[in-house]
Amino acid sequence: MGFSAAWVQGTDITAVAPHFSLDLTTRAPCHLSEILDHNIDDGSVWVAQACGWIGVLPGKSDDAFLRTLSAGGGQAIGLAMNIVTTPVSATPATGGPSSPPTREASKTRHSATA
Repeated sequence: MGFSAAWVQGTDITAVAPHFSLDLTTRAPCHLSEILDHNIDDGSVWVAQACGWIGVLPGKSDDAFLRTLSAGGGQAIGLAMNIVTTPVSATPATGGPSSPPTREASKTRHSATA
Protein backbone atom coordinates (compact mmCIF):
# COMPACT_ATOMS: atom_id res chain seq x y z
CA MET A 1 0.00 0.00 0.00
CA GLY A 2 1.27 3.48 -0.73
CA PHE A 3 0.44 7.12 -0.37
CA SER A 4 1.27 10.08 -2.57
CA ALA A 5 0.14 13.68 -2.54
CA ALA A 6 1.09 17.04 -3.97
CA TRP A 7 0.36 20.54 -2.69
CA VAL A 8 0.65 23.65 -4.84
CA GLN A 9 0.52 27.32 -3.84
CA GLY A 10 0.44 30.41 -6.03
CA THR A 11 -2.00 29.18 -8.69
CA ASP A 12 -5.59 28.00 -9.02
CA ILE A 13 -7.27 24.65 -9.57
CA THR A 14 -7.92 25.28 -13.26
CA ALA A 15 -4.18 25.82 -13.83
CA VAL A 16 -3.24 22.71 -11.82
CA ALA A 17 -5.81 20.39 -13.44
CA PRO A 18 -3.97 19.82 -16.76
CA HIS A 19 -0.80 18.73 -14.92
CA PHE A 20 -2.76 15.85 -13.37
CA SER A 21 -5.03 15.23 -16.41
CA LEU A 22 -8.08 16.19 -14.34
CA ASP A 23 -11.53 16.81 -15.81
CA LEU A 24 -12.95 19.39 -13.41
CA THR A 25 -16.47 18.99 -14.87
CA THR A 26 -16.66 15.60 -13.12
CA ARG A 27 -16.00 17.02 -9.63
CA ALA A 28 -18.25 15.72 -6.88
CA PRO A 29 -18.10 16.48 -3.13
CA CYS A 30 -15.99 13.97 -1.23
CA HIS A 31 -14.28 13.92 2.15
CA LEU A 32 -10.65 12.83 2.18
CA SER A 33 -11.56 10.09 4.66
CA GLU A 34 -13.78 8.50 2.01
CA ILE A 35 -10.70 7.87 -0.11
CA LEU A 36 -8.27 7.00 2.70
CA ASP A 37 -10.54 4.94 4.97
CA HIS A 38 -12.29 2.98 2.25
CA ASN A 39 -9.29 2.62 -0.06
CA ILE A 40 -11.24 3.85 -3.10
CA ASP A 41 -9.36 2.62 -6.14
CA ASP A 42 -11.55 3.68 -9.04
CA GLY A 43 -9.09 6.17 -10.52
CA SER A 44 -10.61 9.12 -8.66
CA VAL A 45 -8.36 11.99 -7.61
CA TRP A 46 -9.09 14.09 -4.50
CA VAL A 47 -8.57 17.82 -5.08
CA ALA A 48 -9.11 20.51 -2.46
CA GLN A 49 -8.14 24.09 -1.82
CA ALA A 50 -7.44 25.54 1.63
CA CYS A 51 -5.49 28.59 2.81
CA GLY A 52 -4.09 29.24 -0.66
CA TRP A 53 -2.81 25.67 -1.15
CA ILE A 54 -4.27 23.10 -3.55
CA GLY A 55 -3.96 19.49 -2.46
CA VAL A 56 -4.08 16.59 -4.94
CA LEU A 57 -4.23 12.98 -3.83
CA PRO A 58 -2.83 10.82 -5.24
CA GLY A 59 -0.20 13.21 -6.47
CA LYS A 60 3.22 13.11 -8.03
CA SER A 61 6.37 13.92 -6.09
CA ASP A 62 9.30 13.78 -8.50
CA ASP A 63 11.45 16.91 -8.72
CA ALA A 64 10.91 17.65 -12.43
CA PHE A 65 7.13 17.47 -12.06
CA LEU A 66 7.15 19.71 -8.97
CA ARG A 67 9.26 22.28 -10.82
CA THR A 68 6.62 22.52 -13.57
CA LEU A 69 3.93 23.05 -10.93
CA SER A 70 5.89 25.84 -9.25
CA ALA A 71 6.84 27.64 -12.48
CA GLY A 72 5.95 31.31 -12.40
CA GLY A 73 6.80 31.85 -8.74
CA GLY A 74 4.55 29.29 -7.06
CA GLN A 75 5.52 26.62 -4.58
CA ALA A 76 5.00 22.87 -4.78
CA ILE A 77 5.47 20.09 -2.25
CA GLY A 78 5.24 16.39 -3.00
CA LEU A 79 5.11 13.46 -0.62
CA ALA A 80 5.17 9.77 -1.47
CA MET A 81 5.67 6.75 0.75
CA ASN A 82 5.14 3.02 0.69
CA ILE A 83 3.59 1.33 3.68
CA VAL A 84 4.75 -2.22 4.26
CA THR A 85 3.53 -4.49 7.04
CA THR A 86 5.09 -7.76 8.06
CA PRO A 87 3.28 -10.15 10.38
CA VAL A 88 5.04 -10.62 13.72
CA SER A 89 5.32 -14.12 15.11
CA ALA A 90 4.15 -14.53 18.71
CA THR A 91 6.85 -17.10 19.37
CA PRO A 92 10.40 -16.88 18.00
CA ALA A 93 11.87 -19.81 16.04
CA THR A 94 13.66 -21.07 19.18
CA GLY A 95 10.31 -21.89 20.77
CA GLY A 96 10.88 -19.64 23.79
CA PRO A 97 8.80 -16.69 24.85
CA SER A 98 8.90 -13.70 22.57
CA SER A 99 11.00 -10.78 23.73
CA PRO A 100 9.81 -7.19 23.50
CA PRO A 101 10.87 -5.35 20.38
CA THR A 102 13.95 -3.18 20.68
CA ARG A 103 14.32 0.24 19.14
CA GLU A 104 17.52 1.45 17.62
CA ALA A 105 18.30 4.94 16.47
CA SER A 106 21.29 6.38 14.75
CA LYS A 107 22.45 9.80 13.69
CA THR A 108 24.53 10.51 10.61
CA ARG A 109 26.41 13.59 9.53
CA HIS A 110 27.34 14.63 6.04
CA SER A 111 30.98 14.08 5.32
CA ALA A 112 33.03 17.21 4.69
CA THR A 113 34.77 17.41 1.35
CA ALA A 114 37.72 19.64 0.67
